[in-house]
Amino acid sequence: MNFYKHHLGDYDGATAHLSWTEDIAYTRLLRSYYRREKGFSDTAEACRLIRANSKNERDATKAVLAEFFHEETDGWHNKRADQEIAAYQAQASTNKRIARERYQHESCTNRERIVNEPTTLTVEKRAPNQNQNQEPSKPKSKAFAPQAALLDVDPQIVSDWLKVRKEKKAAPTETGIKAMRMEAAKAGLSMQEVLTLCCKNGWAGFKASWDWKDAAPIKLTSSEFGA
Repeated sequence: MNFYKHHLGDYDGATAHLSWTEDIAYTRLLRSYYRREKGFSDTAEACRLIRANSKNERDATKAVLAEFFHEETDGWHNKRADQEIAAYQAQASTNKRIARERYQHESCTNRERIVNEPTTLTVEKRAPNQNQNQEPSKPKSKAFAPQAALLDVDPQIVSDWLKVRKEKKAAPTETGIKAMRMEAAKAGLSMQEVLTLCCKNGWAGFKASWDWKDAAPIKLTSSEFGA
């Protein structure tokens, strides 16, 4: 997940008694939890992931785990975080299904249109004097659908990115998207994170070598870009 709801009133009310170090430990634990979409296998892993190195920091982490998390057979869990992650994953699955069904519908429509077009035999009957040695025209290649190549990305974010590409008069291609996936892998980002960066900064593409860490933040929902 690149975004999670943070209700300031609820958080302040539940954490007003925490020390400065404990408050930092809690927010880091939540960020790591949501980003990885899973809990912590043990206390040592939790301390390592949030960079709790000193004894004071490790003690703060242990105190926060004991108060706001519960230990199960597979490690430490946070009930609210697990609910938010489950809802996010369900929505992501629905978005992928809708995009897949839309692509399949468009493909079927294109096939029906091609089948109903006049055949070369019909054309020959209407024009018997046509040069018999002329090679038949090649069928048109199927139009590239970028949404089908980006099923792992929120459809709204894909739509926003395509608008950026259109404004820059840069049509998306299958080769270009494959190249962006390679650059995303080099940068250690997902395609959703890369396209979110592109939308926020008005980029048509992405390179791992760019100074993207100093660009606009990526933990934002697609609704902030506008429909």
